[in-house]
Amino acid sequence: MAEKSEVDDLKDWPPEHLKPFMDLLHEMNKESPRGSVLVCAAMLDNQLEQCIRARLVDHPDVSKLTTGFNAPLGTFSSRIVSALALGIVSTDEYHDLEIVRGIRNDFAHRLGMGFDDQSIKDRCANLRLSAKDYGDVVVGTHGQFLTAATALILNLTNRPHYVGLKRLLHEEWPY
Repeated sequence: MAEKSEVDDLKDWPPEHLKPFMDLLHEMNKESPRGSVLVCAAMLDNQLEQCIRARLVDHPDVSKLTTGFNAPLGTFSSRIVSALALGIVSTDEYHDLEIVRGIRNDFAHRLGMGFDDQSIKDRCANLRLSAKDYGDVVVGTHGQFLTAATALILNLTNRPHYVGLKRLLHEEWPY
């Protein structure tokens, strides 16, 4: 019997649950700085929706909370706060998600916005999950944003599964 090679181990790479992340990396590498902010924020927004839906009771109408016109949990902002309130994200993740949301808003709504803007530099310097400068390596503002966003995305990749293990259950309450 032939011995298994390292190449054989990689033929099933990436695992199914990491394919969206690998697609994201591919997209980020093609994007401008502005585009990378919008792509990362969109991915995080989607992941938060999946996490929230995994926590709530299993009922077809629950989707009305997260999707459709005027859904109460249909915005990135409402999903971030809801994820904190439902115990889905840590306080450090919440902190960084709020910074990512603010940066996303600036890049989406202000022409000429870039990582050289002082307000963006200040916020990226406060990201808790970002890579920091070390030795001769300077991460830079864009690098701080991307490493924090990537850390958040990786943290949330399997979160719907684990949150779903503690899904809320429908109960009949006494009068």
